[in-house]
Amino acid sequence: MKKSIIILLVAVLFITGCGKSKTKKDIIKIDNSGWTYKESTNGNYLSYAVNIKNNDSKKNATNIKLTIIGLDDKKKEIFKYEDEIGNLSKKESTSYGKTIKVTSKPSNVKFKISSDKTDKEILSLNNIKISNLKDEKKDSMIKINGTIDNKGKEINKLLVSVIFKKDKKIIGGTFTNIYSIKNNQQFEIYFDDILEYDDYEIKSLFME
Repeated sequence: MKKSIIILLVAVLFITGCGKSKTKKDIIKIDNSGWTYKESTNGNYLSYAVNIKNNDSKKNATNIKLTIIGLDDKKKEIFKYEDEIGNLSKKESTSYGKTIKVTSKPSNVKFKISSDKTDKEILSLNNIKISNLKDEKKDSMIKINGTIDNKGKEINKLLVSVIFKKDKKIIGGTFTNIYSIKNNQQFEIYFDDILEYDDYEIKSLFME
C-alpha cells in the first residue's frame, strides 16, 4: 500500500513540473502594418511597411528578421520572402518599409518577426533626428531629401525607410541605406510613383 502511494506522488510531481515549462518569447513585436499590391508593365509589386517595437527593458534586439507571406483567397501560401532589417535598442520603436516584386496577387499578406537578444550595447535611435524633409516629383519618380542629425558615434550603416500612409493608415513603404553617417548629413531617397498616398514619414534602423 505504501509503495502505491509513493508511485502516485512521483507521477503527480512529474506532471506538474512539465506544466511549468515555458516557450521562448521574442522581444520584438509588430504594432501595426499595411500593404498594397500594384501591377505595372514592369511586373507585379507588393509595397509594405510595419511598425516594430522592442518590448524588453533590458535586452537589445539584434539580427531582426521579417517574414512576408502572401496568401490566396483559400489562405494558401503563394509567396514568401524574408528580410534582415537590423537592430533595435531596448524599449525603442521604429518602422520599416519596402517594395518588392512578387509572383502573383495576394488576397492577404501576413507578417512575422523574430530577433536575437543581447546585453551588448548597440546604438540608440534617440541619438538620431531626421529633419528638413522635402519631396519632389519628376516624371514617374519621386525624390525625398532631408538631413540626418547624429548626436552619437559615427554610424557605419543606417537603413532609412519611407512609410506611406493614406487616411492615416499604412499602405506601403520603401527604403535606402546610408553609410558613414556623421552629424548634419544630407540624404536622398528615390522611388517609383506607384502608390496613392496623402502622407509619409521617415524612420530609421541601425544595420551596423
